[in-house]
Amino acid sequence: MRARDGAHASACRGLSVDPFGPVSHASAVQKISAPHSTLVKRVLPFATMAAASAWTYSSHRGEQYALELALLWFVVGSIALWVLLRRGFWRLADTVEDQGGRLVITRWKTRIEVPIANVKALRRKPALNGSNVTLFLSAPSALGSEISFLAPGRRTMRDIEDKLEALASRIAKRDARQ
Repeated sequence: MRARDGAHASACRGLSVDPFGPVSHASAVQKISAPHSTLVKRVLPFATMAAASAWTYSSHRGEQYALELALLWFVVGSIALWVLLRRGFWRLADTVEDQGGRLVITRWKTRIEVPIANVKALRRKPALNGSNVTLFLSAPSALGSEISFLAPGRRTMRDIEDKLEALASRIAKRDARQ
């Protein structure tokens, strides 16, 4: 069986077919964003608001205004959360992959491909664990003309600084040529 697999692999190499499949090309795609869970990003804030409303109702049980107070707390709190999260955390891209000549960016249910040539600048701000990265695009995309994401810290991804520096230098080289 082993000899046949070796012969198959050498025959495949002669035909320019990779015997290991698409897995061997994974090094060409570099993920440069920190992972976040949809549950944590979209559901947990409102579940917390519902729990706070239930606690408010249970602590005022027996009083005339308990249900109204709990509902008011839930509605006002949910609206405030929606406004705050929409301006901040929800605007962050979920995943950003560097594929050499382009970036593949996903936010919620929208996936776009941005050529490096369309990125004007990259700005990094240090954060608690990692950094906030903003990409400025020369032409607006489905996600806007500024796309932000969280890059992981050095503890999570040891070579993240090198990856971001390489991306920034490719963007700078493109600007120097123009």
